[in-house]
Amino acid sequence: MKKEDIIGEVSENGETFVIYKKQLGEGLGVGVSSISEQEGKFAWYDPDQDVLVKNDKVKKYSPQISWGTTTQSGKDFTIYTGLSEDQSPIVETQTSEVSPVIDKESGIYFYIEPAK
Repeated sequence: MKKEDIIGEVSENGETFVIYKKQLGEGLGVGVSSISEQEGKFAWYDPDQDVLVKNDKVKKYSPQISWGTTTQSGKDFTIYTGLSEDQSPIVETQTSEVSPVIDKESGIYFYIEPAK
């Protein structure tokens, strides 16, 4: 991963997440990792597989993908991501509609919230 692959950072409920784009075999993917700190030492925690948001072979993209994840400290979150041509997409979470952060260059958007 290169620095330019990082499309965002989210701090939520005492956790820090790094969102990055990644070229996968089938097309454009998104990965989410958390950074944990203990006694002044930092760890990159990546428990989930990268998700495909744009398949180059069928020229389709995923309007919204969501999954649950657990950080190294044991906190649960729901991650929402996808690809949008709209510069102001809306994400439908389990409880409401929200405006996610969008990377204008790639069209990838993301939103992270604590699991209910």
